[in-house]
Amino acid sequence: MAFPSAIGGRSQYVLAIAGATGGLGLFISKAVLQAPYVSHFSTIRLLTRSTTSAQARELQSLIDRAGGDSPGKLIQVDYDDSKSLGSALRGVDVFVNVFNGDVPQNVNDNIVEALAKNKVQVYIPSEFGLDERLIDVDVEIWRLKKEHVKAAVEKSGGKLKVVLIYTGFFLEGIGLWTGFDVANGVFTSVGSPNFPIAYTARADIASATARLAILSISPSTADSVPTDVRIFGSSPSISQIKDFAEKRYGKKIVLQVEDARSWKKELLESNSNDLLKWVRLFAGEGKFDYTEENHRELVNPRQSFWKWKTVQRHIEEGGIDPLP
Repeated sequence: MAFPSAIGGRSQYVLAIAGATGGLGLFISKAVLQAPYVSHFSTIRLLTRSTTSAQARELQSLIDRAGGDSPGKLIQVDYDDSKSLGSALRGVDVFVNVFNGDVPQNVNDNIVEALAKNKVQVYIPSEFGLDERLIDVDVEIWRLKKEHVKAAVEKSGGKLKVVLIYTGFFLEGIGLWTGFDVANGVFTSVGSPNFPIAYTARADIASATARLAILSISPSTADSVPTDVRIFGSSPSISQIKDFAEKRYGKKIVLQVEDARSWKKELLESNSNDLLKWVRLFAGEGKFDYTEENHRELVNPRQSFWKWKTVQRHIEEGGIDPLP
């Protein structure tokens, strides 16, 4: 699906990004400030707690290089102050939230209030991971996310269009923390190592978010964007990733499999909110398999906007620390 046409060379939509200088937010901010996305917004507000950080200066440099033609503007916001956030969202059409999962409740409440007060039309909350419709246990971080989205929709009187973007694992996160111990030549799967697992590079997530922001606000394409959007760059299994790594490093890697039932039992009995342990379990249960139902063609038809970066390419480029 091509982009809807800009009006008079530049669309009149106003975009705001919270967490614009964070780990993922910086990628999204850079994406929307550049072609082919920038021309679809009259104003792009990059919200941050500090406009003097290294990341903020990097964005300001990108804005400055465009001269007077850039719609980008860094705005310092106190998210704990409802008036500060409300002012930052005045006149905004699309709001992208790139905060991490441990946002204080008062900040989430302020976001809900600001969205409704300013009649924001499209909200992309901070998801960028597991499709939460598949979660069959009560884990605090996901429960709070669901409650936040429900509150935002209710506060807006049902007029807010919400787009939840599920990206699987960040491609750059492949490493020891997800069971890939390259240094010792041991990969560990919790449950089956043969389920496809969605991985998406942050740059690709950024491009997809920019695309969805535009498609969701434009009258000619808004209905084509569902509430739940699944994307991925590639979906290899842990067994396949092991093969990629062995080829890259020319050394045998041992694949160990943890019992998923025992792993889950321990998490449930301890009432664990350990996100990492839960997502490793869900990967071994097949919950990160987006191959049958996804929206890759909606956001990037025939890879005409960008080429998805794959796990295999990431490893070939040295994405996992080399074996000794």
